Amino acid sequence: MKHTNVFEGKIEGKITVAATCGKDGQKTLTATVEYGGKTYTDEITVTVPATGNHTYVGGVCTGCQSPEA
Repeated sequence: MKHTNVFEGKIEGKITVAATCGKDGQKTLTATVEYGGKTYTDEITVTVPATGNHTYVGGVCTGCQSPEA
């Protein structure tokens, strides 16, 4: 017979490097669960794809420095 335990946990995400128009960013995900009076955590870092969206200030993109068309 197979036994299955169900646990409640939480996953939190934090942007560690913001994605820009031309560069990928990074997000760290941390999972936490309590069992038997102990807290267990695991963490992974995933890629956040570049946005492809330019933000212009003074006619120049703040992410890649390209001039506004």
